[in-house]
Amino acid sequence: MKVSVMTNLFSRKRNGEMISTFESIEYCKEAGFNALDLSLTALFRNESEFNAENWRELAVALREKADRLGVSFFQSHLPYGFSRVVYGVGEGEFLVEMTHRALEISSIAGVKWAVVHPVNCVGTSCEDTEAHLKANHQAYDQFVNKAKDLGIGIAFENMVDTKVRRFGSLATELVALVDSFTCENVGVCWDFGHGALMYENQTEGIRRVGKRLKAVHVADNWGANDDHMPPFIGNNNWEEIMKVLREIGFDGNMVFEVKINSNMPDELKVLSAVYCAKLGEYLISL
Repeated sequence: MKVSVMTNLFSRKRNGEMISTFESIEYCKEAGFNALDLSLTALFRNESEFNAENWRELAVALREKADRLGVSFFQSHLPYGFSRVVYGVGEGEFLVEMTHRALEISSIAGVKWAVVHPVNCVGTSCEDTEAHLKANHQAYDQFVNKAKDLGIGIAFENMVDTKVRRFGSLATELVALVDSFTCENVGVCWDFGHGALMYENQTEGIRRVGKRLKAVHVADNWGANDDHMPPFIGNNNWEEIMKVLREIGFDGNMVFEVKINSNMPDELKVLSAVYCAKLGEYLISL
């Protein structure tokens, strides 16, 4: 188990100027992270350097730079919003194209597990599991197959209910989704911030997922909003969470998905990441 962080921890300077992924991995390394999660969600917003025509060359250059720095990419986060694909609304074709691209970039970078968001079957109760499974297969089968060819796993992330119920917010729904695939390269990514909002004690959900758990997002909150705070700032019982992770045999990375430095002076951004790295070291020592 290694401490890891999403590259989008360093996404913009205080003045709003974008920080490239190439710069971000330098900052992550400086902060003490040797394992990274390659955030590719900005591809769909057309805000990534990998939206350029020479994206493949850039991906190779990123991998080479990571190797020189001594950092590795275990996870990535693919673009999300696939209800657009299932129901043909908006920019579905572009989202599909960028997700295929994100998988190829992930492969070049050496990613083992790529995280995606489950699809909601619009207008259907979450109790209608079959309808939601059908919608998710319609959206993701092509990517699961492509990922398998590339040697990558697809991990469906637990969601959180907001104004409406969202399929995939509960462990039982994720288990049904993962088990509906007949290939071994499909698993679960458990977001501890989302879990805190959906469960009084999320360790029940983690146990239910069990061996299907392949990736995690480390975040905390006070139980009201998805605040993406570092561990021990919110209400999560991290001692119990780590105990259950070891109990089920989880051997992935502890990937921090936190939002703590967007308004910080640029000179302090790395220092905030050092704090997260130290918290991560403490977590895996539990």
